[in-house]
Amino acid sequence: MKPTPSPTADAIVAVASAADWWIVWLTGIGVVATLVIAGFTFRANKRADRAQLDATEAQTAAANAQTLASDAARLMTTRHVETIEVLVERVNSAAAAAAATTTRVEGPPALPPVRWKVERDGPNRWVLRNVGTETARSAILRPVAESDAQDLYIPVAEPMDVAPNMTLPFSISRTFASPAATVIDVGWLDGTRYGRSMTFVVS
Repeated sequence: MKPTPSPTADAIVAVASAADWWIVWLTGIGVVATLVIAGFTFRANKRADRAQLDATEAQTAAANAQTLASDAARLMTTRHVETIEVLVERVNSAAAAAAATTTRVEGPPALPPVRWKVERDGPNRWVLRNVGTETARSAILRPVAESDAQDLYIPVAEPMDVAPNMTLPFSISRTFASPAATVIDVGWLDGTRYGRSMTFVVS
């Protein structure tokens, strides 16, 4: 049996060199793979950040649009109420002028006038108070238009005498479909039995 020859120094060096190259090769592959994964991760994070930014901008734009719409609706409501109040003031002025003319022509005795004031009496309740010094005979409260009647509740629907500082109660229950303001009218007979009326805007 022949003895196995011992590996030479050159063979040992060649095997070691080959192993070193494999290690270097595998390390290089690992580095490249790490760089590729880092690149994909960076791009994914960048896309996620951009998507979040777009979502935030969209939410901000929607909130701004809602705020503008609310402001526009509030402005339209305010202008609507102001327009109604101007028209009511003109009607009341014309009624007062007509009453003064009637007084001069037919000469009824001068009596203290009946004056009315709207006062809030609760969350949805108001009263119409006689702040004058004369009793309003057969006073009755009523809506001006059908749109005013849908939210208006008048517990006393029959004519009644309202002495000074006494009131006519009413309530208004509004919904989203309700008008911006409710217009009411109070009619009564003064001390000379002349019919009078006055209109109010409740908003």
